[in-house]
Amino acid sequence: MKRTGVPILNEGEGRELLRKRCREAGIAIGTIELLIQLELQNAGKARRAGIFERINEILEAEASKNEEHDADPAQRSIFDVYTHHSTP
Repeated sequence: MKRTGVPILNEGEGRELLRKRCREAGIAIGTIELLIQLELQNAGKARRAGIFERINEILEAEASKNEEHDADPAQRSIFDVYTHHSTP
């Protein structure tokens, strides 16, 4: 299992809550993990050069994945359907 760098989000109730919110928002949990890792890598730095560009890259990659799945439903796996759409 990937580690977010935030212990409460790595397992148990915190991890389940993160999964649930990602599902509801239609965002891959890996995207959130990348954003958390980026923030942790840059925390405390006096100059955070390039962080906004990197955030944009991560979010654009997520948007691109969502567009691909929405454009071609035949390419979706069970995992994609489960993680990218909220449940009633």
